[in-house]
Formats: sequence, C-alpha cells, structure tokens
Amino acid sequence: MKEIATITEIDCDKRKFTNHSGRKTFIQISKSEGISDNDVMSVSRHKNPHSLAYYERPKSILQQNTLSQINSLIYNDTLLSNDKTANSFSSALEIFNGKI
Repeated sequence: MKEIATITEIDCDKRKFTNHSGRKTFIQISKSEGISDNDVMSVSRHKNPHSLAYYERPKSILQQNTLSQINSLIYNDTLLSNDKTANSFSSALEIFNGKI
C-alpha cells in the first residue's frame, strides 16, 4: 500500500492506509456514483449484498450528491429557459424551497 501511495503521491505519513482502506473507498465511491451492488460485489468479491451496507456513507453525503444532480438538471433544463442561473449546492436548495 505504501508503494501505491508513493506512486500516486498520496501523503501517508500522518494517516494509516491498508488494503481495506482502498477497498472501502472503492465501494463508497462506486455506491455514491450509482453503480449496482452486483457490479460492486463482482470487483470487491463480496458474496452478500448486505455486507456492502457496512461501507455506505452517511445519508447526508448521498443527499448532497442527489441535490447536486438535481441542480445540474435544473440548470441545464429549467433555469436556462427562465434566464436564471444556478451553480452551487445552495442554489439547488433555494430552487427546491421556492426562493428562486
């Protein structure tokens, strides 16, 4: 793991990295990007989808990702036709709450 961290220029002097750290990060990123459990399991070699639940990020992070996607949809579709712009997470919340 240290060799990989050195090659990728990740500073591992103040943090402990293990193979499990890489596995956990892979699963969290894959799940947050909407990759199916079956696809994640085929790479991580988990046999039971319930075992992936241990790796899931807090729901607030998933909510931020979802609102970011909604913001992108609104910005590309609705806001352009209304001559309004939104380019941040807070803008998506303002739109959702009817402030814009």
